[in-house]
Amino acid sequence: MNSPSTSKRKRHVLSINTKLQILEQYDKGAKVFCLAREHNLGEQTVRDLIKNREKIEEFVSKSDSSSCIANRKTLKGPTFQELDDLLAKWFLQKRAEGVPISGHMCTSQAQRFWELLKLPVSNSTIFNSN
Repeated sequence: MNSPSTSKRKRHVLSINTKLQILEQYDKGAKVFCLAREHNLGEQTVRDLIKNREKIEEFVSKSDSSSCIANRKTLKGPTFQELDDLLAKWFLQKRAEGVPISGHMCTSQAQRFWELLKLPVSNSTIFNSN
């Protein structure tokens, strides 16, 4: 059992913005130890951020807006990237044409793309307009 003096630190999940701030501070010469202490993190967590710098920066560069990453905490992308890309392209095209787009239209188009791409169907494959 854990005694009070050896209890585990609560797990912190940092926002993408905070991760970027830590990387920026590191670039300016801040020590890993100081960054870990300032953000109440383990030193290895800070080292992992530095190691995963490319993934973090790539995610930020591909993001649609800075408001998207302001509160986001994980880098996990869509399960079916090709479907997501096609749907985004379709959405932008329809918007440029001035077509009003409803949730139902997006859902229907996603189903068409799903069938066109011949993606696997499972019990968890459900299309809804949420």
